[in-house]
Amino acid sequence: MPDQEAVLAINSGLGDMQVPMTLVWEHLLPAMKDKPLPADAEAAQALTRKLDSLCLRTVEGARKSPLAGEYSGHVFKLGRNPDRIKTLRFDFSANDVILTLSRAQGEQRIACGYGEWLRSAAGVPPIDRSLRFGDGRDFKPWQIAASGAWTDERTFVAKLWWYETPLAATLTCHFDGDQVTVEQRGNYGFYPTEGPTLNGTLS
Repeated sequence: MPDQEAVLAINSGLGDMQVPMTLVWEHLLPAMKDKPLPADAEAAQALTRKLDSLCLRTVEGARKSPLAGEYSGHVFKLGRNPDRIKTLRFDFSANDVILTLSRAQGEQRIACGYGEWLRSAAGVPPIDRSLRFGDGRDFKPWQIAASGAWTDERTFVAKLWWYETPLAATLTCHFDGDQVTVEQRGNYGFYPTEGPTLNGTLS
């Protein structure tokens, strides 16, 4: 914005950047003046309170499902997939859920909190392949926070945030008999944000 001698840089994982840009043009740009604004302690305190209250919402749904016990601790063998994930295991406890993904390089254990974000580490996917677990060549652990809940008795949804980046992924896991289907969706990407569907069978 050369007239204001200002540059605005936005680093976010929004799928629709028009939303913040509209807010900038409606509120920020008109408020920029040639002279500094007078001090406003009350407004500064309000801004501090607002910033301190910002948070990412956890997955909404139920803590438990009557079918969780049928799948807890069992391993699903996955069919061939671009992410080269061999098996997937779900451990449903009273308080949280552990997702364990197995590949040739080893296992990734992701803790999903209910109503809270639990931190662990997981491989980060290349940004240009949407937000998947990588193709098996890059297994560098990145910090991750995860939340999960049951949206119905057969569907468990996990939200994963690589919180040192703007990257996030949502895994929607549908259970049906001895089968599980995992739909992957990223929050943004230069390519389609829907990842390949993973299909598994109880081993």
